[in-house]
Amino acid sequence: MQQSEKKWWIEAGFKRISRFLTKKEFRHVYIKLPETPLPSYGLFLMNHSSWWDGLLVYLVNDKILKTDGYIMIDQDGLDRFPVFRRVGGFSVDRSSLRHTKASLTYATELLKNRKGVFLFPQGDEQHLETRPLRFMKGAGVLMRRAPEVPVTPVVFYYSFGHHKKPEVYIQVGHPRQHVLNLEHWERIVEKELDDLKQHIIDEDFRTFDLLL
Repeated sequence: MQQSEKKWWIEAGFKRISRFLTKKEFRHVYIKLPETPLPSYGLFLMNHSSWWDGLLVYLVNDKILKTDGYIMIDQDGLDRFPVFRRVGGFSVDRSSLRHTKASLTYATELLKNRKGVFLFPQGDEQHLETRPLRFMKGAGVLMRRAPEVPVTPVVFYYSFGHHKKPEVYIQVGHPRQHVLNLEHWERIVEKELDDLKQHIIDEDFRTFDLLL
């Protein structure tokens, strides 16, 4: 597997470029935060429906979460976009059991060293309206190996509203610090996503802040 090799100067440039690209393609990015304080490290579980999800992770972490963040990326994706390795990306190849075990061991070490680990537990990109959400087993392995680490749901929803460009809505859920099984987390993230969707349908944005 390929571990992350962060370079601060590449991270600085990547943040500027990713913000430029996001601003170019989307009218605005909005975020809804929980009332409870957010952790400065831990495991972050996210839905995955778009290529843009990866850039949004960096935006949310840079402006809101501010963790020393790392993100698990499919080996093919990391091969196509090797710059992600310099900004916190590390690989997983689900076709290789040895590679998968190495990736999970690396992610566990990051968590125990109080890093932020961002994970798309659905594995592959799936349609935004896919229900029920089904997670790969790796997320459950990490939670069992590091039970003291907070776990936080983060969901993304893309929507065309009253303007030419689409908008992005992000909702960060309440962090949990007690062990829950993977099926429970599937329901938690799905509920966060459906709650976010309903806010958008109702055009109820009173609790959202402008992120970008």
